[in-house]
Formats: sequence, structure tokens, C-alpha cells
Amino acid sequence: MYYYYENSKKPDNKKTRINIVDNIEKYVRENDIGQVTKITISDETQTIFNGIINKLHMIKGINILEVSNMSRKIIKSGTEKAELKYFYTEITKENVNKWEAIKKLINYLNINKEEVVAIGDNVNDLEMIQNAGLRNNYGE
Repeated sequence: MYYYYENSKKPDNKKTRINIVDNIEKYVRENDIGQVTKITISDETQTIFNGIINKLHMIKGINILEVSNMSRKIIKSGTEKAELKYFYTEITKENVNKWEAIKKLINYLNINKEEVVAIGDNVNDLEMIQNAGLRNNYGE
């Protein structure tokens, strides 16, 4: 909901297509999701969330972002504030990640990987940071 809210403030030509669904299995069955970049699943109850993660691990051909901590966001609307607390994960097709996208840009722009700077803040950024030519070595 946080990202949906933030997206709603952008002009139409800058919006990310976000669909909020209650039943992901039904949504996937009823829609062509061939162009989906990633799916984010969240729940405010850790027990339910862990059950979802366990089921996801049985699916072949996907990457699951391993996040074990609760996320907290505050949405401000005028003078009102609402705090959101939830557990989440992101799911992508296998071998779809930020580094693979950057490799395509490297080829397209005809540059060397040594000219690439990578900045990230989560485990799904690790491969990108490890492969970029220019990086901060403090976290290694």
C-alpha cells in the first residue's frame, strides 16, 4: 500500500503499474503475467507470512528475496499519519535480477563493467554490487 500510495502521486507517464490482489494464485491463473517484473507478497502476521514463504520455496524457476524482518512505513496524508507494519518478500523469475539488467545495459552502451557504479541496500543487490567495477568495499 505504501508504494501504491507513492505511485499515485506521480504523473501518469511516470507511474509503475501496480496491482493489489488478495488471491495471487487466482490472479496468475486469470491474467497474462508474461511482462511482470516482480511480485511482492506481504502480510502483517509472521506466521501466515512464513507459511507463504514455505510454499514459495516449492516452486521451481523463481527467485525469492529472503527478508526476515518486519518493514515499517509511515504514510502521511495532510496532517494524518498511518503506520504500516508488514513482512514482505519479492519474487522474480530465475536469473532476473539487477545485475542481469545492468549487463544488458553494458552491452547496449558498449562500456566496460569497470565503469559501472552499484549502490544497494538489500540482499537482492548483492550480485550487482559484487560485479560492478566501482563499488564501496566497506561492506565486504
